[in-house]
Amino acid sequence: MKNEDLEKEDVFGDAYEYLLAEFADETKKKGGEFFTPREIVRLLVNLVEPKEGMKICDPTCGSGGMLIESRKFIERNKGDPRNLVLEGQESNYGNLAMCKMNMVLHNIVDFTIEYGDTLRDPKLVEGGQLKQYDRVLANFPFSMDWDNRIATQDPY
Repeated sequence: MKNEDLEKEDVFGDAYEYLLAEFADETKKKGGEFFTPREIVRLLVNLVEPKEGMKICDPTCGSGGMLIESRKFIERNKGDPRNLVLEGQESNYGNLAMCKMNMVLHNIVDFTIEYGDTLRDPKLVEGGQLKQYDRVLANFPFSMDWDNRIATQDPY
């Protein structure tokens, strides 16, 4: 079975996102660690209007929904989604695996998702500086306890 044999090319990706949503709903509080509801993701992506050729980042990417929706936005607006840089970082190893699987199931193979805490140990760095992006989308886990004393030692 190949994507071109299916009614809709990313049916596996959509099914995976559906299962993620159901699992997040079942786990309630914990679900927010990796899944932002589709409506919120779509709203945020529509607000920032990503375009072909842009570099897009989600520094708290969870299951990758904002990166995937950014690519879909470009496709819907007749842009070439292959001319796009998608990068993210995730601090939970299980969520990182879900994100990578979600990207692949949506037929996205050219992406970079790094493992680590974005605030304490940013991995999206180039030449000793944080990478620059055209769009940064994130649903930061605001319920997370964060010790802001480390901010005084942040080189960025």
